[in-house]
Amino acid sequence: MDRTHVWGRRLLSGAFVALAALGFRYAVTGDEVDLLAGAAALDRVDCTVDDLSVEYSVDYVAELGGYGVSAARVSAPEDCRGATVSVTFTGAEGRALGRATGVVREAPTVLHLHDGGQVPAADIEGLAVVLLG
Repeated sequence: MDRTHVWGRRLLSGAFVALAALGFRYAVTGDEVDLLAGAAALDRVDCTVDDLSVEYSVDYVAELGGYGVSAARVSAPEDCRGATVSVTFTGAEGRALGRATGVVREAPTVLHLHDGGQVPAADIEGLAVVLLG
């Protein structure tokens, strides 16, 4: 086999791996995959996770029979407006308890847990905040 065929196979293999990664991302998030989202995120160089302020309030939740959390409030400077943020409530050993994702519009932006979920307040040990772009 000549070198042209070897490079062609490698290029084709790389394309299949990239498509598989996009398919996996779609399967995990359930969101449409925008191939140019990464390029758009590069314009937001003045916004980092350190610029975000995330809070949540604890309320009595009858379905839980105790206190729980159903949303996170994200405050951000003007440079971060329009950014997509994911907040994951974590429990023991970093286990994910619930996640809220949304676009920061005004201050504060309220992000409700996916599927109207609620997390028992006593189980929350931390937050994982990711700036998606």
